[in-house]
Amino acid sequence: MPTVAFPKGLFWASARRGAAGIPRAIDEKRDVAYLPRAWGPAMWIIRLILEKVLKRLRL
Repeated sequence: MPTVAFPKGLFWASARRGAAGIPRAIDEKRDVAYLPRAWGPAMWIIRLILEKVLKRLRL
């Protein structure tokens, strides 16, 4: 099923919006750019959880 059929929400960005954010991130010398910005806090939580899991596994 193509993604065009999915309902769009907070974590979706159009190609135009994503393409506009990439040069801006490069100009700001960012190593990582989350587009749309809602992905930033979401990925922070995922990294935090992953770190706790890996520490528990002692990897």
